[in-house]
Amino acid sequence: MAGSDPARGGVHIRDVEDGDVEVFFEHQRDPVAILMASFPARERDAFFAHWGRILTDRAVLAQTIVVDGEVAGNVVSWDWDQAGTREVGYWIGRAYWGRGVATRALALFLTRLLVRFGAQEAGVKPLI
Repeated sequence: MAGSDPARGGVHIRDVEDGDVEVFFEHQRDPVAILMASFPARERDAFFAHWGRILTDRAVLAQTIVVDGEVAGNVVSWDWDQAGTREVGYWIGRAYWGRGVATRALALFLTRLLVRFGAQEAGVKPLI
């Protein structure tokens, strides 16, 4: 399923493909990103095992963020407490920071999340 018209801003999302996780692994090893996220890097085996679980869990939606044909990062949503509280997280390679990539990818992702899970299951609650 296409995430957007790649010509529009050059940012789109797609399903995670073979090879993407290797790029994700390198992104999460960036020392500046680690400090910014306040989240430690995982060792290779632990990282790939973690992504193996992500990609086989039907309650998780994981997408690769692509910019101008290059893997820029990932965005993922999971059921935080098994009670319908969804969390969304993303990791963007430092080369893509400050360019609106995360903002555009998140907008695309939230639309896909609602399509896949529906508003209630996606954790959307009325404001009033």
